[in-house]
Amino acid sequence: MDRLGREMAESAASHRKRGSKGKGKEEEWKSMDSQGEKGHQGGVPSIYKPLHDSFGDEEEEEEEDGLNQLGTELTREQILQFEAEESELLRATQTDLESLKTAESSLLEISSLQTQLAVHLSQQSELTDKLWEEVQEVNGRVGEGNLQLKKAKERGRDSRVWLLVFLFGSSFTLLFLDYYSS
Repeated sequence: MDRLGREMAESAASHRKRGSKGKGKEEEWKSMDSQGEKGHQGGVPSIYKPLHDSFGDEEEEEEEDGLNQLGTELTREQILQFEAEESELLRATQTDLESLKTAESSLLEISSLQTQLAVHLSQQSELTDKLWEEVQEVNGRVGEGNLQLKKAKERGRDSRVWLLVFLFGSSFTLLFLDYYSS
């Protein structure tokens, strides 16, 4: 148990030993409140006191008895410690809330960046597909160009052979004519 729990247990045990059930200590707590304990009524911080409407005298008396019984179990130091712990919890909760807001904004930013990344990746995918199609088309055209070059090479060979045959034929014809005329 922590220190506060031990103090509360010891306080309750000492009250039981003295035989007081809360009614006897009522005056002690009222005098403590009248000595300047601001924000407390019946030994209980005002934030813990339930708001009550005047529904009748019996209900108000029951509430006061319940508050006084609770008030006799808490010391002034315990109440101050509860308030300090409450303010610490409030600060911790606010810090956690700020951390959550920061994390939420970070997650939203990450989400938008992920969306942008997905858009850019889809655009790059489309460009890659288009480039692949162009590469296939260029490969087909290069193949057709190679076939035409082979055909042109063979036609050039055939034409050279015919040109060579023509030149030899005309040379022999000229030599024959020269021999025949002399």
